Amino acid sequence: EVCRAAALRFLPLYEASAGRYGHVCAQVDPRALTDTETMLAQARRLHALAPNLMIKMPATREGIAGLRALSAEGIATTATLCFSVAQMVAVAEAAREGYREARAAGRSLQGARCCTALMLGRMEDVPRFREEAAEVGVSLSDADLRWAGVAVSRRAYALYMARGYEARILCASMRLGPTVDGKTRIWHLEQLAGGEMVFTIFPNIMASFLALYRNREIAPRIVEPVPDEVLERLLRVPYFRQAYEEDGVAPEGFVDLPGVQATAGAFTDAMETVETYTRTIYQGRR
Repeated sequence: EVCRAAALRFLPLYEASAGRYGHVCAQVDPRALTDTETMLAQARRLHALAPNLMIKMPATREGIAGLRALSAEGIATTATLCFSVAQMVAVAEAAREGYREARAAGRSLQGARCCTALMLGRMEDVPRFREEAAEVGVSLSDADLRWAGVAVSRRAYALYMARGYEARILCASMRLGPTVDGKTRIWHLEQLAGGEMVFTIFPNIMASFLALYRNREIAPRIVEPVPDEVLERLLRVPYFRQAYEEDGVAPEGFVDLPGVQATAGAFTDAMETVETYTRTIYQGRR
């Protein structure tokens, strides 16, 4: 009901822009992230509520298979739970195959799009990152953690541009930091500026950006290399290598990535909270 109501509010913008603007994301049940058919049934039910509903599918092997099918039907998608370049490439390839199938069948792709949501802060915050770093004798600073997210973003972006993918990278779960020369920076915005990308920005990040960058110019940096000494240090950590290298993890292993497991668990808890609340309200009105 929330998705339907929100989509209808944005529908005039969607129609006036011929599907360019006005999408509302609706996520399938996170408890079904390895069940393609269940996710597809939910996705089609959600999309039937309004043409501008953009379906969020998990970047598991099964979720990406569903995303390909939805792309072939001309349905806009966002791949969530992305924590590695390997996932991001798999999503872009799936969308490309789906769109190719749609065009061959003569289906309209107006309003269709695909975003790959890299969960920057969540990827950097996973305890396993620091644990594995400690195991190999690497001490990660706050700057190192932010460089990790930037490095994965830039690596994926370079591949997307070189291969001409129609999908777009979406940088999400941004964090403040690091502190440089006594001043707070927002490297998730500053170091990724200038790309053909999408950003989802928390209110606190936007407020901090307006305050901290009022008199500071932001130059395009998306194609700049990560400092060699930083990248060399990060690549010593298995967790980072798995996220950074294109073949760092196979599709069947996407679901087992530490970030996927931790975040899917949080999504599941949130889903169950919503269900409990809704059930309580419903029973109270009977």
